[in-house]
Amino acid sequence: MALVGFSLMINWLTFSSMNDILRFRGIFNDSAAAAVTVTSAALSESSFHSDKQPNTIIVAISDFYYRHVTAVWDRRLTLLNYTNHIVLASDQEAAAYFKEQGIRYDLLDTVEDSSCVAPTANQKHRRWLFGTRWLYVLQHLQNGTNVLLTDVDNIFMYHMSMTDLEKSDYDVYHAYSTYGYPKRFFNINGFTVCGGMSWFRACNSTIALVEMMISKCTKGGTTKCGLSCDDQVVLNLLYADSAYLNMTWEPKNYRDTIYQVNQSNWKGISGVSGVTGHRIKVWDVDTSFRGTLRPQTCPHKNWVAMPAADETPKEASSNPICERLNMFTYWDELCGQVNPIGEQMRNYTVALAASDCMK
Repeated sequence: MALVGFSLMINWLTFSSMNDILRFRGIFNDSAAAAVTVTSAALSESSFHSDKQPNTIIVAISDFYYRHVTAVWDRRLTLLNYTNHIVLASDQEAAAYFKEQGIRYDLLDTVEDSSCVAPTANQKHRRWLFGTRWLYVLQHLQNGTNVLLTDVDNIFMYHMSMTDLEKSDYDVYHAYSTYGYPKRFFNINGFTVCGGMSWFRACNSTIALVEMMISKCTKGGTTKCGLSCDDQVVLNLLYADSAYLNMTWEPKNYRDTIYQVNQSNWKGISGVSGVTGHRIKVWDVDTSFRGTLRPQTCPHKNWVAMPAADETPKEASSNPICERLNMFTYWDELCGQVNPIGEQMRNYTVALAASDCMK
């Protein structure tokens, strides 16, 4: 599938003396498509393709409205000694803020295309963001770089090397979704996966999966100005409907033996597609926690947490940004006792919350 007309201007901020200008074809397959320019400083092409360095980029998409939540996401990853994370900025205001704050970012160049107007209505805007990010994922996979796709309100708790994923037998990792959304696919599979916490290996079978995602998002339309869909609905449709991926899950009796009503006890499962051949691992909820903000027992050795932001104390929650900033702080206080960056992050997050929520 040629994704003509969609490209990215990638801006790596200067963090070292290295200042390489790299050019690559991006996601285009025809001679009319322009190359993508990459200004590389903190990360060079070799840092993604070295035996010593993970060949994975950690990505989240964000707009100006979510800038402070994104700043917390970036700070956590930096303090946990990740150096391969980047924010995909969806507007010029966000890009300017990220540049000012020293946050590595890429800018969708559809922002500079006067014929492309991003939807501003809340739900339509969210679907544009969550659909368009898959074009960026595809671009990196086609260029040989693995992708860990996250949301900016995911709470990373410790450093897990990406080489742990790269050396595994799996091509894709997913996290369980909260409350079994979408319910109609939960009723088929007995579980659903999250659209915003997945790792993808740069291989043909995974590229085929992402191209299938994009095809369902576009519904035969153009990708020039991005995509628009509820990517979690699309992803779970592909896994639940045998006409798409024809999945086989293990253990075969997972519904009877490892699932309970209390999602905090869910174990990981694996699967393989009879269509693309890609092997999938769904993380257990200790590794990648998705559930209530107030679990009876905190997850053990929790790498990343995605608790329900709307469960923050009502007196501290007046809008979606406040909910998420207070969610970070609440989770660190409740379940971050062994988190090496907890105290630093609490101070940083509280300061941002003061500018957003205490007016």
